Amino acid sequence: MSYSKTFICLACSRKPDGRCVAGKELVNGAFGGWIRPVTPGGHSAVTNDQRKYPNGYSAVVLDYVTAEFTKQETGGFQSENHLILEPSQWKLAGKEKQTKQFLAKLVDAPASLWTNTCTDSLKGLNDRVSVLKLTQQIDTLYLIPVTDLIVHVEFIDEKRKVRGEFVYNGVQYRLKITDPKFEQLFDKAGKFDVSIEYLTISLGEPFEGFAYKLIAAVF
Repeated sequence: MSYSKTFICLACSRKPDGRCVAGKELVNGAFGGWIRPVTPGGHSAVTNDQRKYPNGYSAVVLDYVTAEFTKQETGGFQSENHLILEPSQWKLAGKEKQTKQFLAKLVDAPASLWTNTCTDSLKGLNDRVSVLKLTQQIDTLYLIPVTDLIVHVEFIDEKRKVRGEFVYNGVQYRLKITDPKFEQLFDKAGKFDVSIEYLTISLGEPFEGFAYKLIAAVF
């Protein structure tokens, strides 16, 4: 039997074969925990068609989305995952316009962005967690306040690679940015200082022995 959930979309990030959609659930007028709609398969990505509304538009950040699900996924370490009903039946329940004041009420306060004891990737900094440490389900999504972001942009084989460097609770991070709208702001290589307000941070699925910390949305 399927069940319905309504959530405020706080990430609609780039992912192989589609998007990683996530947000905080709206229950009786109050916001609860995170939810990440997923599909069966290796990357669990939600396709553009699956996040489409009856009017032809697709779910984006700061939409209130109502979706149908079949069950909570319990096989991996991401505690927020719910399998979407197929064919998908997403509905637009509204849009949030008061970004700064609204997001301030949804901020999370983790002591750190998971463990920072693993080796860094080649161009990242405190950007991954060994899968050997991910033996049970944990929170893998956070909305955190960040005011200063250094954006690193490079082009490799004509493909744009964007990373964001910031400090959270005294620890420096340099993570891949997978927010497609934000990525498109940068059309040349370089290092750029950007004033922002909030980041959605996601701990992604395992890849070659590590789960990578990603900047899934920039506000």
